[in-house]
Amino acid sequence: MTKEMAKDIATALIAKSGEQFDSFAFEESDISEKDKQKIGDEIRNKCSEMIKKIETKYNVKLGYTTSDIIDKIMFE
Repeated sequence: MTKEMAKDIATALIAKSGEQFDSFAFEESDISEKDKQKIGDEIRNKCSEMIKKIETKYNVKLGYTTSDIIDKIMFE
């Protein structure tokens, strides 16, 4: 595995995890529900951009499991 491929796998795993980010992460904060929603939407947008970039680069559709993401990037 090249360093670039390892970086792409790491990016994909982080982005897939970030897609699941929800407002419970802000439970201890004092920001409004509207602001929580704005931040959450932006996180999901950034994650989606990262995933699309990796999918385009490797011409694959990434799944949701760690093994699927690794297999798609390394072997397809």
